[in-house]
Amino acid sequence: MRIATEGRLLDLGLLVLRCGVGLCLVMVHGWSKLGNAVAFCRGHHWEFIELVRRLGFPAPGFFAVCAALSESVGAALVTCGLYTRLAAATVTFNMLVASYAELKDGTSIESAYLYGLPFFTVLLAGPGRLSLDYLRRQLRREPAEQNAAPMSQQI
Repeated sequence: MRIATEGRLLDLGLLVLRCGVGLCLVMVHGWSKLGNAVAFCRGHHWEFIELVRRLGFPAPGFFAVCAALSESVGAALVTCGLYTRLAAATVTFNMLVASYAELKDGTSIESAYLYGLPFFTVLLAGPGRLSLDYLRRQLRREPAEQNAAPMSQQI
């Protein structure tokens, strides 16, 4: 009984972590950066590209758009628990780059660290059972596999 309760609490904790950090990143940074990326793709100037260029990335426009997608779409996917580990990996990498950029500029890495650590935790732990990934796995199971009785009950 205690193990079942602990499992449910773990799943609830992962849900709270995913939703808390995911929604915060999307709302505080992601959507505005995505809007700037869309404007850039339409020919507008985007200052963030200069930061990416100073970091030495080839094709800074491409990598700036990737960062915007990571902080918006990637964080939203983690929030929903869909393609969670892949999305958490992209956000974690993005936050590592952000930490490096902030260290290089002599500014605080606190924000990148406080976003990066929870996404790295989700990358390691997975989304838990309160996620769309878990639901997808359940739906992909064969119906016969779900309804099959254990061998001991068939005899």
